[in-house]
Amino acid sequence: MTWLLSIAFLVLVLALLVGAHEAGHLCAALALRIRVDEVGLGLPPRLVRLARFGPTAVTLNLVPLGGFVRPAGEHDRTVASGLAAAPPFHRLILFVAGAAANLLLALAVLTFGFATNWPDVVRVVSVAPGSPAEMAGLAAGDQILALDGERITAAEDLGRALRRQAGKSVQLEVLRGERTLELDVALRLTPPAGQGPAGFESRGELVRYPLPKAAARAAQTIGSMITGTGKALGGLLRGDSGGVVISGPIGLKQVSDQALDNAVSWDQAFPVLYLAAWFSVAIGLFNLLPWPALDGGHAALALIEMVSGRRLSDRTERRLHAFGMVVLLSLMLVLVVVDVLRTLP
Repeated sequence: MTWLLSIAFLVLVLALLVGAHEAGHLCAALALRIRVDEVGLGLPPRLVRLARFGPTAVTLNLVPLGGFVRPAGEHDRTVASGLAAAPPFHRLILFVAGAAANLLLALAVLTFGFATNWPDVVRVVSVAPGSPAEMAGLAAGDQILALDGERITAAEDLGRALRRQAGKSVQLEVLRGERTLELDVALRLTPPAGQGPAGFESRGELVRYPLPKAAARAAQTIGSMITGTGKALGGLLRGDSGGVVISGPIGLKQVSDQALDNAVSWDQAFPVLYLAAWFSVAIGLFNLLPWPALDGGHAALALIEMVSGRRLSDRTERRLHAFGMVVLLSLMLVLVVVDVLRTLP
């Protein structure tokens, strides 16, 4: 039953996020007066048509993962009020609207989290006698603000950063009462058992921000997600994974299970909220990649047309996007196989 519940949780989260993505496309199409032939709840095959609003059919489909929006004349510019016949700027807006909806949803989720309960403060719990932290003047109760100028909001991030810098000297910015201090800490390369390079223990504290501050912190967090994803992709393209592991469905379920377990054991919603926001940003960024069959590929062609005034034929566009889809499905199959092999003993 627990396994079934974890599957249902992941499916529900992904369905809501994909549904938000498609809702972005739908809102853009309605605003731009691009005709929509079908709005699907779930993915095909179709089970039943639920309703019809003018030219748009609303259908219920078998696979309960999000949904889809099927505009009229997607690859046929002879269809009046269809997608292919729309001006390139309108097509560009429609193609990026899905990703924009995902980013807005992530912003709303994180704003709610920061306004309710969020671990956004790192507090020093104890300092080991004779440790580099004690010699630098760090004390229990200090709040860690930054490490070498980089803002610190999570104890796990602080620990990883200190381990990466082992053997070097770092500067900690701390808040003690109402005073801000800058402490130089010479990290140990081989610390005693049970201690880290600096020799202090820290933990995250839950805070509640007023709505404007919560929205600002949510936007900062999304910015960090985007820049972190960009750095990871850049490293992968250079052949330097930097510890990044690309996962398929099994890996996503493991991440989802961990977030759900943490939320239950800590009796806090923020692990699930962060997971949902992270997935939403990831879906938005993935779809913006300039690859055929993805929204980003469609948007790139519309942008090229706006700049050059030239456009590929409908037949060439269909073939290009079909090729892109075949490659994507092949990569997804590879990820599934790699996931399965990774779980084998």
